[in-house]
Amino acid sequence: MSTNAYQITQTKYQLKFADDVIALGKQGFTRSMMAAHFGVAVDMLDTWAAKKVAFKDGIAIAMTASQAFHEKKLIESYNNKDGNSSLISQLLRANFGDVYKSSTDNSKTKPPTTEKINFAEELSNLIEELKKV
Repeated sequence: MSTNAYQITQTKYQLKFADDVIALGKQGFTRSMMAAHFGVAVDMLDTWAAKKVAFKDGIAIAMTASQAFHEKKLIESYNNKDGNSSLISQLLRANFGDVYKSSTDNSKTKPPTTEKINFAEELSNLIEELKKV
């Protein structure tokens, strides 16, 4: 595969990017699609957001708009027998994982609380019980 197949441009931040990113979010763009639109890596969006409050706010609004776009598609798919609600659900989990967790994702569950055991004391008690036998 040729490296010329996909041209990367290191775009410098421009003030209009905050408005542009919101418009992209309203069209359902994901973070990676937004980055590709600007010709940068996804981490560059984070860098811009860290340095430019307007862009940080723009990304937040854009991601909310993008999530709403895809949620609307999911709702529409309920009434459309050709709709693929499973695919849309996967897209939502992949791009908005903080809101849409898989039912099999147990990474956030707390382990059951158990009483602390004093093993030295328990061992000592067992030894005493064995001496009685």
